[in-house]
Amino acid sequence: MHNESILPFPKRREKSVLYKVVSENLNTFLELGFVNGGVPEYVEKEFNEFLECGVLAYGFLRVKCDDCKNEKLVPFSCKKRGFCPTCTSKRMSETTEHIESDLIPRVPLRQFVLSVPIPLRFWMSCEPKLQSKIHGIVCRVINGFYKRKLSERYSLKKSEIELGGVTLIQRSGSSINLNIHFHMLYVDGCYVMKNEKPVFYKAPEPSDSDIETLIKEISHRVIRYLRKRGYLDSPDIDESLINMLYSASIKNVAAFGINRGRRLRFIGSGFGFENEEISKVSHLCVKLNGFSLHAASAMRAGDRKRIRNICNYVLRPPVAVERLKELDNGDISYRLKKPWSNGTTHVVFTPLELMERLAAIIPKPRTHPSRWLGSSL
Repeated sequence: MHNESILPFPKRREKSVLYKVVSENLNTFLELGFVNGGVPEYVEKEFNEFLECGVLAYGFLRVKCDDCKNEKLVPFSCKKRGFCPTCTSKRMSETTEHIESDLIPRVPLRQFVLSVPIPLRFWMSCEPKLQSKIHGIVCRVINGFYKRKLSERYSLKKSEIELGGVTLIQRSGSSINLNIHFHMLYVDGCYVMKNEKPVFYKAPEPSDSDIETLIKEISHRVIRYLRKRGYLDSPDIDESLINMLYSASIKNVAAFGINRGRRLRFIGSGFGFENEEISKVSHLCVKLNGFSLHAASAMRAGDRKRIRNICNYVLRPPVAVERLKELDNGDISYRLKKPWSNGTTHVVFTPLELMERLAAIIPKPRTHPSRWLGSSL
């Protein structure tokens, strides 16, 4: 068999900047982590299996075509959901296909994107159960909004209204930073059983005042819950290494090493985002108390391409390997997909700072990346 028949999957991964950084710095990262309390087992396992993913030396399948008898070697993949570009891309495609083909009905849809204040991102990262609670609060607020609008428009009883949706929880931001936020695809209307058959009723178009009312209600209920649980006074968060990495990633500072506590180097014309004010950002998009809600993305019935594009965007791999570049001094430059509003175009890491970022975006075991709502899907 000739070398050309070996399937390079993933293609030349051992020569990528990401693979080089992890392979050359993993032991140092684990040693520093041990000094600072120890790297969690699931994080260490994710890094080790990433180094074996797609490498023929760690196992493969021999695939043979029944017709032409040509053979290829297909290496095993790690099947992890943290930062591996190959496996997260495969998971993106499979989940998108499942949502688009099997779950979402051919009715109008609306996407709600909710960002939360920085302290809440940290608390949800440390405690997955809190993330579930916050998601539940947000869903109840949006459900109440839909039921009010639909009952007023069509004189329906709220008890007979059936809603549906799916939430895709995105963990990372554009600079490989930890940034938990919710992308919620809602059926833009409801189902009501008529003569034992579901009948769909389209919801009226929301106004800017509707979105302002929603963000106020979400902010009020979430803050009330956090205050009740003591998070706004003295949150009981353990000082483990992984929680330290979460905090550093959210704040854009280094967690340990010679640059510990220092802000990462951002390249561009601005100096960062500060002093955010309560404001209307654009049509159907508002900010309040650190919360941001965007609801301008609507899809027509049967617009499967738009649904697929949105799912692919939300579920995309957290690291775009083609935008990583090793600099002459050994640092790693990561080019942002789009320049930020303050002019920032790149972020520069030391190899260990990049390792910290990768560790922070690895989800804890049994943390669900998606949640389903209602019986209409």
